[in-house]
Amino acid sequence: MKKHTLSILFAMLSLAVFAQHDYDNEGVIYSHGTDPHVSIGSDTLLGTFSTQQSVLQLLNTDGAVVSLGMMFDPLHRVYMNFNAFGNGIYLDPNASLSLSGGSSFFRFNGSGIDGGSVSIGSNTTVVPTGYKLAVGGKIITEEVTVQLETEWPDFVFHKNYDLDSLEEVEKHIEEKGHLKNVPSAKEVEENGISLGEMNAKVLQKVEELTLYMIELNKEVKELKEENKKLKALLKKAQ
Repeated sequence: MKKHTLSILFAMLSLAVFAQHDYDNEGVIYSHGTDPHVSIGSDTLLGTFSTQQSVLQLLNTDGAVVSLGMMFDPLHRVYMNFNAFGNGIYLDPNASLSLSGGSSFFRFNGSGIDGGSVSIGSNTTVVPTGYKLAVGGKIITEEVTVQLETEWPDFVFHKNYDLDSLEEVEKHIEEKGHLKNVPSAKEVEENGISLGEMNAKVLQKVEELTLYMIELNKEVKELKEENKKLKALLKKAQ
């Protein structure tokens, strides 16, 4: 009697187990009840949804793919944990990514490996033409390096540099209201300034001022020498 009871109990437990977990012939296991799970390619339920190869691919009718895991295919748009690139997230060069909270505050616009642009904190999804980065707000950083493609203004110290006279500088200020080759306040308000270009222009004016001061210093020395000679002549005349 005891043996029959144990046999019946074992059979009931087995039925209960198989009633909670179903298997098919394609490596899929799924559970029922209040806490359902699905596992593909594994005989163990590792999470609510899991795969043996850690890959999830979502494919729509036009061929666009979202892939999460370790697989690679040229058609994929997003890869996560893709070791070949060493990145947590890899985007196809022609794809776009937006993160928003009501309005877009971060957007990556893909346009090929050598193209693309990034917008941060802006309410527009399009970065202005000719720019790689658009930030709608302030930027704080420890250091900024600007690599200019134009000539640095040391040409001011070349012997053949045409330095305007102070009279010419004064005339330009009276007529234009700003220094020569420097944008006016209206131009800056409308177009902003280029950090590298403006630093070069400011340095050019500083170097020109240095030349003016050197010339004035020479004239002051000459005047002092002439004054010294005049004093000597007056002393003799007395």
